[in-house]
Amino acid sequence: MIASICRALGAIAVVVTMSAAPAEAAAAPGAATADASGRIGFTVVTPSPAASVSRAPTATAAPSPDPAAARPRFRVSVQPGSAGPGDEVTLSFETAVEGVEIVDCLAFFPHDAGGTCQRSPERWLVHTRVPADTKPGVTLLRWGVASRNADGRPGADSDVISYPVHAPATPTTKRPTSPATSDTAATGLPATAGRPPAFVAATDPESAAAGTPVTVTVSAVDAGAEVTGCVIAFPGQPGSPCGQTGGRWSATVQVPDGAPPGDLPLRWSATSRTPSGGPADGTIAYRVLAAGADAPPAFAVRPEPAAVRAGGRVTVSYQALVPGVSIARCSAGFDGRPMAECRRSGPGWVADVAVPEDAPPGAGALRWRVAYTRTGSGTPASTDGLVSFDVLAGAPAEPGGIWPNRLPIGVGVLLGGVVLAGLFGYRTVTRRLGGRRWWRRSADPVGLDADSVRVVPVIPTGPLDVQAGDPDAPPRHLVRLTIQRPPVDVQIHEEMP
Repeated sequence: MIASICRALGAIAVVVTMSAAPAEAAAAPGAATADASGRIGFTVVTPSPAASVSRAPTATAAPSPDPAAARPRFRVSVQPGSAGPGDEVTLSFETAVEGVEIVDCLAFFPHDAGGTCQRSPERWLVHTRVPADTKPGVTLLRWGVASRNADGRPGADSDVISYPVHAPATPTTKRPTSPATSDTAATGLPATAGRPPAFVAATDPESAAAGTPVTVTVSAVDAGAEVTGCVIAFPGQPGSPCGQTGGRWSATVQVPDGAPPGDLPLRWSATSRTPSGGPADGTIAYRVLAAGADAPPAFAVRPEPAAVRAGGRVTVSYQALVPGVSIARCSAGFDGRPMAECRRSGPGWVADVAVPEDAPPGAGALRWRVAYTRTGSGTPASTDGLVSFDVLAGAPAEPGGIWPNRLPIGVGVLLGGVVLAGLFGYRTVTRRLGGRRWWRRSADPVGLDADSVRVVPVIPTGPLDVQAGDPDAPPRHLVRLTIQRPPVDVQIHEEMP
């Protein structure tokens, strides 16, 4: 299953790198690269052969034509919400689609091998670290999930989360770990052989101090596989055989006394009854706590729905996963926007968050904060994190259906029709009245006919104009004719189309 995740991550790495430098687009094992010009080149990190899920050769699933495939199939929560170089980051994985089962997962930062998944009764989780040489700012946290659909078809999903990295508060030190041991002599377990089906091993609890018993349950992933036995062991311990209870195979082992805090390899091996036959095994990086230390707080943060258009709303619910931890207050929101405070809803807590109108479509993250208390301790504490959330393209759908949006449009069309009808009637009446007015003016006594011309004599006020050579000639009257015309009323007859 890890191989299918790596193939998905490798395909994305090729696309991203070829846009900047085609010559470096090989998805080969190695470290990720980045430079100041903004070019990011991911190369696939070869997973360790020791992992919590056996590597069964399975066919890669073809992309499903399901229209809901564009929506996220998994919720990924990251805790804390930011970290410094060398700090540890924990990712929790949860399916967001009914019928889809997680069988393995991984996560890593650039320039780091990352970590593989561990399964507990509460969740799937991965511990990884921000590389010590990461500069403050934002880096990419890449994750991948191997899964199976309800009909048994395998699938592989992957994505990235923009993760904030702050300046280190103190010099970073690498967490203590015990060396991985995979030889038969050290654990009493056989190595992987043949081509077995995939198995999953879950630990309960997911972390414990030295001397604490841990129960490991092994189950088959393939529908045709049937577990017939298993063996569990920490390094230096003889293998503890599993017992069958209610169709489940499990064994209880004890964290070695004196084991230092950090990750300790927990090896498991299983046998099965399948057509291909053969055993399967894997290794879990089990978290050993310091003596007297409390288990780290863990919360399930679920946005519903997991994808909303810009301007929509999302409900974020909270649940404490560690016994003895109680939520006292919580909030959620987008970076740069006010956080929405939680309210009690039955036995849990929920926050109603508005997606910004200008939120760009694509994969993103919601920021969450939780204030909590522990049983027997009155001292409050707090933590924060990010949870994956997708913004869909397009305008948000109104909860009232299509009519609240269509009603203003219908009113506007109706008013426009009334205005056009009024204009058409006005022009028609004006045209008809204008013709009648011209007929009345044409019948007025003052017209262009001869009877309407009046001859008015005008007698000059000055001296008479006479011939100088004939001073005794009688005076001649000057006549001035004034023609009075009616005003011109131009009528342009237009017909409505």
